[in-house]
Amino acid sequence: MVEKHSMRRTALCAVCLCLMLVLSACTPGGNDYATAAPTQNAALSLTTEAPSNADWLSDLPEGYDPAMEEGGEEYDGGTYDEMGRSIYAGATPIPLDPIDMPTATPRPELTFNYVAYEAAGLGIKFEIPYDWTVDDSQNGTLIFTDPNTFDNVNASLSIAITTVANSYTTNDLKNDLTSEMTALGQYNYSEWRLTEQESRTLLKGEGFYAGYRGVLYDGTIVRGRVHMALLTGNRRITVQLNCPGWFNSSYTAVYTHFRNTLAYIE
Repeated sequence: MVEKHSMRRTALCAVCLCLMLVLSACTPGGNDYATAAPTQNAALSLTTEAPSNADWLSDLPEGYDPAMEEGGEEYDGGTYDEMGRSIYAGATPIPLDPIDMPTATPRPELTFNYVAYEAAGLGIKFEIPYDWTVDDSQNGTLIFTDPNTFDNVNASLSIAITTVANSYTTNDLKNDLTSEMTALGQYNYSEWRLTEQESRTLLKGEGFYAGYRGVLYDGTIVRGRVHMALLTGNRRITVQLNCPGWFNSSYTAVYTHFRNTLAYIE
């Protein structure tokens, strides 16, 4: 009889010991795994906040010069937004581990084959991508359009030469450039940003240009520039580039090629 009671006490002690071990595992500090789980869940709930669009110029590097947009920068194969900032592809991912980092899928630079074009009515010649269509229905104006659509936008380059008064000065030119840039942003855009005017000659005539960035009401981003210059014979030339924002560098290269090959017809 005494032996049976002794065996029961031994079994009861074993059960109590097991319960104590289970309870200690559930208390803070009792087990490293118990405190690690909440930390892991907290990491999974992190969110990435999108950058503010309050002032896109403030995102540019210190000492930014619009002339940097003239092309010539080497493409290093990364993924970039329409402002040239390096980004990851896709929606704002939350990397939990280096192996989870998304693979960059860059939008490749566009390439163009050029052809010589003579605009006898304007007295100028230049090179333009060979497959771009031309609209010469407006007197004194040519509009070249890329038939390829990117982000629902067809890039275009327009050239217009108009007569100005004998008293027309470079200050008038700057004022007209400001008015033109303002007028462009009055329609179709929910957001409109401009760069400062910079001086640059065109056909050896003194001139100025400025860039713009607009967001259409459907969210499409476009970028471009307007360049005006005074020519001989009381004439003013106006060149406008308009293109899908995410391909700005490619189309800026088209503008640069046009400007570098622009000349009077002899």
